[in-house]
Amino acid sequence: MRPGSLAIRDSTPLGRLGRPEDVATAVVHLMQAPWITGQVVMADGGSSLSSARGGIRRGDAARA
Repeated sequence: MRPGSLAIRDSTPLGRLGRPEDVATAVVHLMQAPWITGQVVMADGGSSLSSARGGIRRGDAARA
């Protein structure tokens, strides 16, 4: 694992780095949902939630 990767992993509420299948799952869902158009999907392991909600801690997203 690269040196900066540990800091990113530890700051992510899910407590792990994203995997290609994490993004692929979101892409497949959007491809199969014809009524969903023009959306931005944040596949960031909850990092955007932690800044928007004032500090979701590691593991909080996994319990939600």
